[in-house]
Amino acid sequence: PLDTIPPIVADTVPQNDEPFYRKSVASKNLLLTPNGDGWNDTLVLTESEQCEDNELYVYNRWGIVVCHQRRYENSWRGEVANSFSMGKGNLLPVGTYYYMLICHGERIAYGFIELSY
Repeated sequence: PLDTIPPIVADTVPQNDEPFYRKSVASKNLLLTPNGDGWNDTLVLTESEQCEDNELYVYNRWGIVVCHQRRYENSWRGEVANSFSMGKGNLLPVGTYYYMLICHGERIAYGFIELSY
């Protein structure tokens, strides 16, 4: 469930040789229109470039994970990325979805996606 990931409250300072990642949470609501016109065709999260060891989760309005990608590289186009009743690779219905980007177990970006075709 979504409430199992703790909120991040402030930036942290790296200790010793620890790699630095911005840990303040970026929240933005996005429009995704994967219709091939070159505008808003993929979900672009600039925070994914901060951390190669990231994971993207996209949930539908019932809280079901419809997409889970490790090492997300800004390529999601609104298709089902998990094998369940909707069929992997099929386009999701128009609607609002919730996303979270996780880096080293911490949420670094989240928000809503409005999916339209």
